[in-house]
Order: sequence, then structure tokens, then C-alpha cells
Amino acid sequence: MNCNEKKELKDGYYLSVYICVNKIGNLYHIFHNRHDYNISLWKKENDNIELIHYWELERQSRIKHNELPFYDVEMAKTAINKLLETYRLTLDDMVEVWGSPVIAESRDYKGNNTDYTYHGLCHLFSSVMLDSKIFYEGNVLGLAVDLRADYETDAYREGPEYVGCVVKKGNIEYFNTESPAQLWAVAKRLFRMEEGTLMALANASTTELVKSYVDDIENELLTSDVKEKLGILGILCQDIMQDDEHFFAHIKNYDDRFTVEENKVSAAMKEVQKLSIKIMCRQIDRVIKKYQVKPEDTYLSISGGFGLNCPTNSYLMNKYHFKGFLSCPCINDSGQSLGIALYMFYRNIDRMNFCFKHAFYGDKFDFDSTYLKEKGFIEKISKLDMEQIVDDLIDGPIVWFDSRAEIGPRALGHRSLLGDPRNLNMKKQLNKVKKRQWWRPVAPIVLEEYVNEWFEDAYASPFMLHTFQIKKDKREQVKAIAHDDGSSRIQTVSCTNEEEKRIYNIISAFFERTGVPIICNTSLNDKGEPIVNRPEEALHFALKKGINVVYINGQRVFLKNHKHYNDEAVVEPIIKVRLDEDKEKECEKELNPYQVSREILAYAHYAVIYEDYNLKNEEEASKLTKVVQRMFKINGYYNPFDLEDKWKNY
Repeated sequence: MNCNEKKELKDGYYLSVYICVNKIGNLYHIFHNRHDYNISLWKKENDNIELIHYWELERQSRIKHNELPFYDVEMAKTAINKLLETYRLTLDDMVEVWGSPVIAESRDYKGNNTDYTYHGLCHLFSSVMLDSKIFYEGNVLGLAVDLRADYETDAYREGPEYVGCVVKKGNIEYFNTESPAQLWAVAKRLFRMEEGTLMALANASTTELVKSYVDDIENELLTSDVKEKLGILGILCQDIMQDDEHFFAHIKNYDDRFTVEENKVSAAMKEVQKLSIKIMCRQIDRVIKKYQVKPEDTYLSISGGFGLNCPTNSYLMNKYHFKGFLSCPCINDSGQSLGIALYMFYRNIDRMNFCFKHAFYGDKFDFDSTYLKEKGFIEKISKLDMEQIVDDLIDGPIVWFDSRAEIGPRALGHRSLLGDPRNLNMKKQLNKVKKRQWWRPVAPIVLEEYVNEWFEDAYASPFMLHTFQIKKDKREQVKAIAHDDGSSRIQTVSCTNEEEKRIYNIISAFFERTGVPIICNTSLNDKGEPIVNRPEEALHFALKKGINVVYINGQRVFLKNHKHYNDEAVVEPIIKVRLDEDKEKECEKELNPYQVSREILAYAHYAVIYEDYNLKNEEEASKLTKVVQRMFKINGYYNPFDLEDKWKNY
């Protein structure tokens, strides 16, 4: 790193902001470059850096993934200041604001790292800098494996670029790498399922393609460039899905519990997973050889959306025997403001001191029961009693709400649905409550000191980023948390983490009663909704779902009159990201007077050329419509990786 790019940072508060502002995107609910908006508040004192608060805006806006851009800068700043009220701060109190040029342009973004996308570098630092002592005194191999760059701060490129690094006692070397996330993006589009659902379905059925079929395409997939790889995989998936006769001729172990279509998807995704692991291993092998990395002395750091692939993380750890695993719970784009800040502090402080201690940097709320008591929905409130909560878990599921929210896309024991892992019916109940497919797995929380007694080749997994095989002699005791292949995606809790004290003590009490140091845990949210953030939202969920027992900040709340509930606990979102209906119509008339359709506008946004046309000019608005219609006619669908090349032909 070039020391000349350093600039003194004053002590005080800093804000890292990962959002978008776009009027057309807001009016027509069009995804605009970024998703999973997030903001983080930091405090600097000398070289000491502290993360104060982390906001994932889907929790405050109640819009899943919050990819809806703010209408204008004024709306964005109003929302940010609303969040900062918790600390009696405003944007004016910040020394600097980073990450979103529309809010504040404090500094250059990439510095001397012009060969790599800013988005990729921030992903990288969201994990490699989680513990500055390891960064400056140890060794780290970091891989940022996301889908594509962020065009708010990176110019549109022909294809996505990914970045990795090797850190040896504070000396960092960057290199280009590749990401299996491309494969999952194609599968998501073709099968119309989220990546997590596809991953679960891959493991849920026994159906798989015969090896000879895979061998025909495997080498081509591994050696092709990005565009070729996507095309080949697309053909493979379409071939499997469209032709039943061909499918049945090339599979084994057909699973009668699933539909034909589910069997097809499961078989295809097994191959995507195998290829993903091969891609990751191939690049790690190259890095080990080129940089003379000794895995046993090196931490593996994974960041980017593909890092949510728990089986791959565990496979890499067990194959290479890395010293440890460094990743944040907000490993996908919900962790960008974490990386933005850590990357900027790193660039401007000779040696920063920072440690990401736990996952619980989200919102905290007190509980006022008065209103729902008056409405007749609360029968009794009592203190947390260990004997009682074990009874409740066995009878479960129960709603569990505790102190500050965890950050990241997975519930880590502060906003959860909990239950007894010994009973397979508990898995069925939890999936029914959450409106999920019957085969979706339920994750366990495990006492860290017992993880090796219950799981093969296991180690600490505080952020639910690893999958381990349940030991064969234990599987019958924990049927609810076992995948069909005997594996389980686990979270470990430690007696040394003060933020996990309540959940640790509860599992200990359950262990004392049952001999099982594990409970079921799944996120506290309904289908298509963000994880619950406030006590009122937890109570609304329980009353709507017919759940009697809710624990809020150490109090047991027993509910009644569920049948008479009519959304009395519903509260307004904390921040506003939509215009009022009348204002929206007024703005739409002003900005899009010639009524270019939402579909055309969305396509133009995906192609990153929406700013090239003036919608207030009738001729240009008409031209945009015609160009997009012609592209649809020729291509049939869009590919975000090659749109710009195709666009130049029209």
C-alpha cells in the first residue's frame, strides 16, 4: 500500500452508508445497483476503532432485502438522522461519511487499488479485518466471492471482477480471483428459487445425475470464461428441466418423496455445488502455491454472498486444515458498510485496533405491554424461569426476542423461533409456521464445548456459516435438525460471550433436563418478510401464528385470544422509503410524462443506461422503449453480465 494516500483521521464519529438514491427506481420499485442496504456507526479514539451500531435497513423499513432506493437525498438524510437519534447524533456530527457519494463525497474510494472493484475490496475487508491483531500479526488468505460489482462506486465493466488477498503480518497482496456465485445466479433465474432454497433442495433429495453425464461438461465449465460458463450451465439446467425422458435416462436414486420438478432441481443443484467447490479449491491451490501459504498457519477468510454456502466453507476448512475461519455474520451485501469503514480506516491509520466481538450490533428496544394488555391479548407476564422455559421448548415452538438484534441474514439467538430438536414434528411445525417447504432444514444452536461430541470434524461456528455431519450414534436424538444426508448447519454459543449469556443458560438447562446440548433455531420472520426487529413485531407474529409463549428481554409473555386478533400490534416502519400515494402520482407525472412502462425502465436500469435517455423528451422516451423491445425480441431475457456489449449494437 502506498503511504502517500493516507490522510489523518480526526477522532470522533464516522458513518458508513450503503444505500442508493434514485427517483425513478423509487417510484417504480426498481432495483438499482445495490440491495440489502445497511448503515454503520463508528467511533475513533486515537488508533482504536469501535463499531457502535449496525442498521440493516430491511429491519427498519420492513421491506425484505431493502433494495428500494430512496427517492431523493433529502429522504435519505431524514431516514439516517432518524436512526442516529438513538445516540442523539445527526449527520452533522459525523467527522466523515463514506460509501454513498450522493450523501457525502469525503474521499476517493479505491485509492491505489484501481485494478479491483471497490465493492470487492470492501467485501474483502469486511472479513479479513475482523480482528486487527490477526491481520497485523498473523496470516490470512482472503477471498471475496460475490456476484458482481456495485455500479454506484465502480464504473460498469464488461464482466464482474473479484478480488482475493494474502496477508502476512500486515503486508497485503491482492490478486484477481473467480466466484461460483455466477453459477448460483443462473440457477436462481432459471429455477425461480432463492439460493438458500436451492442449496437446501440439493441436499434434501437422493436424486443425482450419473457421473458420466457430469464428466462431459465438467472440464468445459471449469476452464471456460464467465460468459461461456453461464451459457453452458444454463443449457444444462434447461436440458434437465425440459426433457423428462432425457432426465430419467441420466439419473440414479430417484426420490419419490419429491415431485419430478423438485427431483430435477435437486439433481442440477448437486452438480452446481460440486462445481462450486471445484472452483474454490482450484483458486486456493493456486494461491497456496504462488504465495507459499501454509494453511495450518493461516486463517481462511470468505466474504461475499457465496460465503453463505455453509457446506463449501466446511469442506475447505477440513480439506486444507486452515488455522481458523474469519467471516462476519453479514457476509453478503448486508455487510458492505462494515467493509467500507474497515477498508477506509485501514487505508488511513498506520495500525488500527479493532475487534468484531459478536453479532449483536443491531437495534435494542424496551417492551411496553400496556396496550396489548388493555386489548386483552396478554394473559400473564412473568420472569424467565429455567424450568419453565425448558417445558416451553418441549411444548414449542416459542418466540424468542432478546436485547440487541443480531446482524446478517441469519437468526443467531436474539430474534428466533426456538424448539425441541429431539422431535421431528418440531421441524414440521416450524416449517408450517414459516410457510416453508416441508423439506427445508431447521438449524441448531449448540453449546460450543459439546460440538465435537455431537458433530464430525467440527469447530466453533458462531455465525452459522458451517455445516457438519451429525455423529451417527447421535442422529436419532436430534431428528429435527438433521438434513437427509445427516448433516446440519450449526451455530455455536460460548459461555465466554456476554451477549449470548441468556441463550447459553437456556440451552444448558435444556441439556441438564434432556441430555441434549442443542435446541432448534430458525429466524423469526414470515415468508417474504425481514426478521423481526421490535417487540411489537414479535407479538404480532405470535398472535398471527397462534403461538402462546413469547419471551421478550428476559420476560415470559403468555398470550391469549389469538382468534380475535386483528393486527393490533402492528406498528409503522421506523424509517420511510416510500412517498405518500398522492406525492408519488405527482412525481410520476413530472418525471415520466410519456408513461414509459415499468418493464422498459427496469430493463434500462439493469443495463445501466437509464441515464442516457431523457424521459421528459418524447422522442427519447419513445426511442428507449423501441430499443428495449428489440432487445427482448432478440435475446428473450437479460443477462446482467453482457448487456453493455449487446446494447452497443442497437
